[in-house]
Amino acid sequence: MSNCLNCGKEIAQKNGGKERKFCDNNNACKQAYHNKNKKPPKYVLKETYDKLLAKIAENNTPINKAKILSERETVNEASKKAGYPLTENQAAQYKPEKQKGETGMDYAIRLAEWKEKQKYGK
Repeated sequence: MSNCLNCGKEIAQKNGGKERKFCDNNNACKQAYHNKNKKPPKYVLKETYDKLLAKIAENNTPINKAKILSERETVNEASKKAGYPLTENQAAQYKPEKQKGETGMDYAIRLAEWKEKQKYGK
């Protein structure tokens, strides 16, 4: 004998079957129990939203902001050289130039990344 999980009434078990957890009153106890003990839903949208917020926070750090702005500036400079607006792929074809105030190591890293993009594509 066991007790109903909802109302606590004793339940007679049948031999050879699965153990019963709820009394036999048209599933009312079973439904009431599950309604009381609902688990919070797990939405993918919440996780995606949290990832987006994390990415925004990461992009707003001073180092990443500077990197994004320098990439944006590279596209603008390449467009000025060509005389017409360029797509991102076309702008990537121009070898990056050393930026004002950029250290040699930073420029070497940026140049290596650019060469890698040229070699393997985006």
